[in-house]
Amino acid sequence: MANGQQKAIHNLEAFQVLQATQSDDDFKQIIFRRKLNSGEIAKAVGCGKSALNQKPKLNKVLVKLESTLREKGVLLPLIVLIKESLDKAKHLTIPKT
Repeated sequence: MANGQQKAIHNLEAFQVLQATQSDDDFKQIIFRRKLNSGEIAKAVGCGKSALNQKPKLNKVLVKLESTLREKGVLLPLIVLIKESLDKAKHLTIPKT
């Protein structure tokens, strides 16, 4: 059985293979809430969803991939997401106590 470090290397390599073999259209199929669906990415890589956030190297390549997809127009730019969040916040009301 592989130790944690070996598993992390394996997951990173699997992610890089996934990234290299998927087209922009393939990534469009796994968008959830305006970013890549981490559950689908984790399944394809063969790791848990938590590994995508907890393993720094794996998280770094995922963030870089999403950034690249934003530049290509596959994902919405972050500024659009920020504006949408601000617009939603303006419509919230604070209940009086």
